Amino acid sequence: MRDGIYFLDYLRHEKRATSVSFALDLRGGIFTAVIGQLPTRTETKEGLLDRVTAGKELTSVKAVFYSGSINKPFINGKTPRHSETDELVGKRIEYTYSPTERYEHVYLNRGFYTWHCLAGAERTNGIGLTDTDRCHYYKLGEKLYLFSWQEKIIPTHGVVIVDLQGMKTSGKIFGYQGNDVGKLSNFPVGAKARLLAQISHQD
Repeated sequence: MRDGIYFLDYLRHEKRATSVSFALDLRGGIFTAVIGQLPTRTETKEGLLDRVTAGKELTSVKAVFYSGSINKPFINGKTPRHSETDELVGKRIEYTYSPTERYEHVYLNRGFYTWHCLAGAERTNGIGLTDTDRCHYYKLGEKLYLFSWQEKIIPTHGVVIVDLQGMKTSGKIFGYQGNDVGKLSNFPVGAKARLLAQISHQD
């Protein structure tokens, strides 16, 4: 993504429906890892009201974050980490993935964002699909972020690096192939970014 910053991703075939994504920072000798797991068939059938009533997250997609070091021991409390950030909060950004696929994101707070299809397969009859989903943000460098989200309607785990200097993203989207819980889809994505607005809320 930048000099010394790499995105690495693979599937853990020894574990059910699990992917591992790394933001590798070779300059700082550290990394942030995201382990994502898709829901079981039973979990996909849980209604949103049932999940709320049970005190669960709305999404059944799981994401766990880890910090680590590269080529040296990790010492808790001493080794630097990529920190969670709210620097994307309030931004409205348009992402162009291809000549036919375009979305906008509105980053609402540290835990949620809204996506909206402006053009592409999820836009029909002049109306683009939209939803608000769980997300996480980590700062990797100046205007450089690890952004991860977990969709609740169609179980999806996305991880991308957002570069607001180069105005681009690169990463992956992990999910099931159609309605087949037995088949996984883990494909690379990247987009050109355009900042549409920045909103600041007064305390």
